[in-house]
Amino acid sequence: MRKNHEKSRAKMFDDLRADIKTEFVDNNPEFAGKSEEEIHKLMTQHGEEQEIARRRRLKEHWEMFTDAVVAIIITIMLLEIPVPNLAEGHSYHDFVSAVVVFLISFFIVADLWFDHHRLFDGVREVSDKIIVIDFVQLGALAMIPLLTKWIMVDITSFAMLNFGLTVLIVRILQVEVGYEVGKIQYQKTPAIWRLQREMARVRLSSTLFANAFLTIFAWFQPQIGHWLFIVIPLMSFTFGVLEKPKRSLDNGMGK
Repeated sequence: MRKNHEKSRAKMFDDLRADIKTEFVDNNPEFAGKSEEEIHKLMTQHGEEQEIARRRRLKEHWEMFTDAVVAIIITIMLLEIPVPNLAEGHSYHDFVSAVVVFLISFFIVADLWFDHHRLFDGVREVSDKIIVIDFVQLGALAMIPLLTKWIMVDITSFAMLNFGLTVLIVRILQVEVGYEVGKIQYQKTPAIWRLQREMARVRLSSTLFANAFLTIFAWFQPQIGHWLFIVIPLMSFTFGVLEKPKRSLDNGMGK
């Protein structure tokens, strides 16, 4: 009984494969008269081309989605700045302090956006794994406006701890995205990929150390520590400038 059931299922799948081949030939008349082996090869090639096209469309749509999310994040942070109003207890000093907090968060978000586009510019397509990691990163990044408002209202050790940890998580995920993108970008140049990995390790170590140090410092000195978080985007910008000659070398080698 079981053997008959297995034979029936095998026959069903064989019939389905035959129907798929027939539909493929009907939709692509230029392949009519080809052998079974040639049709199978052409179907595989067609499927790979479709997958590449899908990944390219996914990259384009994801970049537009990321731009929209970042724009919304920055807008929300800006709207959280209290307008000076003595009747409501908002002095000009509170306004200036909130603007400073906004600018620190703005530069952190803007730097992440810049790094994101720089990574994606190096490839024509992305994998589903990259999108999943990037989606989680965007979710963490979307917490920045809430934490920024918290700091604007009251700069406490706990507020700075949450802010620092969130930025740290976003940075780690950004490095992971860069690693996955690099595997695609440098799959034909393993020597360059090894060099890129070493540079990524140095960058990750430096960024994590700086972020951890600032978070710990801000825990003990929140009033001073929140000013120092501007160091993180400045470090990232410096690494970007140092990597320009390396990217020029890659372009000269056909990258």
